[in-house]
Amino acid sequence: MKKSIKALTEKTTSIASGNYFEEMKPHEYRLNLSTIASSFEDLQKQILSHIFEMQVVSSQIDSSTKEISSVLINQKELSEQIFESSENLMLANERSYANVSESVSISKEMAENTEALQQYARTLQTSSTHSKEIISSQLDSIVKIIELIENISITSQASMTYINKLFGSTTKISEILKTVQHFYKQTQLLSLNASIESARAGEAGAGFSVVANQIRTLAQNSSHSVDQISAIIGEIDYDINNVIEQSNLTQTSVSTAVENTTIIQQGLKKIDETYSDVDEHIHGMRKKIDANLKLFDTLNSTISESSTSSSLVATEIERITSHINTLYEKTNNISKLEVNLKDTSRSLHALTGKIQIDLLSDATDKIKKQVSDLIEQLDDLLKDNTCLKSVDIKSHKKILDLVLSSSKQIEAIWTNDLRGNFIYSNPPAGITNATVRNWFNESIKGTTYVSDIYISAISKHSCITISLPIYDTSKKIIGVIGADIGIHYA
Repeated sequence: MKKSIKALTEKTTSIASGNYFEEMKPHEYRLNLSTIASSFEDLQKQILSHIFEMQVVSSQIDSSTKEISSVLINQKELSEQIFESSENLMLANERSYANVSESVSISKEMAENTEALQQYARTLQTSSTHSKEIISSQLDSIVKIIELIENISITSQASMTYINKLFGSTTKISEILKTVQHFYKQTQLLSLNASIESARAGEAGAGFSVVANQIRTLAQNSSHSVDQISAIIGEIDYDINNVIEQSNLTQTSVSTAVENTTIIQQGLKKIDETYSDVDEHIHGMRKKIDANLKLFDTLNSTISESSTSSSLVATEIERITSHINTLYEKTNNISKLEVNLKDTSRSLHALTGKIQIDLLSDATDKIKKQVSDLIEQLDDLLKDNTCLKSVDIKSHKKILDLVLSSSKQIEAIWTNDLRGNFIYSNPPAGITNATVRNWFNESIKGTTYVSDIYISAISKHSCITISLPIYDTSKKIIGVIGADIGIHYA
């Protein structure tokens, strides 16, 4: 017996009161009521589907709220740490700027000192050159003096020779005087004998006596002259001895002077050589000072650039601080949005809480079965189609399109290479590279990835993402295969 409108009213009232699993069974009603019951049954399925999706969204919001809360906490902590680091960096930069400024002052002072040293080196080199010229001139004079002393020595030696000859001549004169004196004695004796003989002769010998007297007088005068000459020669001998003694002393002094002058000459030569070394060292020192001045210029330029960079760093730190403050404000705004999202979640929970069923939990077993079946299907697909182990786009397209068209639950399927680039995707991927997705980053490590239920941005229905690693023949991961499966309660 077909049911009446009263039975249909009771069924719809029961469903309206929250008994969404009440079975309508349209075929049990009369023909005109059967159509209405069928419409109520379709509405019942849509309501169950919407409730399921609302619970999925509510679950997503709860999960997202928790993640946002955790991220906000971390972000605030990070912002505080960055702000603290920024302040420390600013202090360090200020200290660095102060150190750079001090380095500039020190560098300038060192440059001034180096320039003064350079001036001293120039003066010293000039003095050294002048001293060297004087020493060279003195060396020439000393050489001339040595030559003059040597000439004096030669002249002195010649004088000594002549004096010695003179001394020999006086000696010979003395010998002659001795002979003359002997002649005087003989003459005097002869005169005496003549006087004696004259006296014996008497008047006859008177003339002979006069001659004898004259001879005696002449002999006496000769003796007197010889005595005077002897005395003079004695004085000459004395003076010659003194001259010889003084000449010997002069010769000794000249020899000593020559030796000392030679020593002085050798010393001056060494000084001249030393001045050459000093001049060479001064020249080298000037080169080093010039090089240091160039280095100081480079250092000053570098320090100046560092100072400029420090100023730029300070400006950038101020900008970073400003950005941090802005970020902090944005974080506070996100915190407010988080509160609003929590309120929305509570409202959604309150709305779905009026429905005394948990469709999400009720569909868990069904979802697990769908996920398990798809994982097995994708695994078999990789085993049966070795061409997927290459990067041939045509081969990937052919196989993936075939899988997508033959499966009602798969909404999208794709493959990626090792770098995250899409080899093929149907429908086309909304991103150019998959490295920004968790499913790729997990599967590229060798993990089979299964996401939580979420509302697809493409299909607007509940779905789950599954991904597996692709291995080559040597068991090395070369890519990832992934798929989205639609989750429908009714």
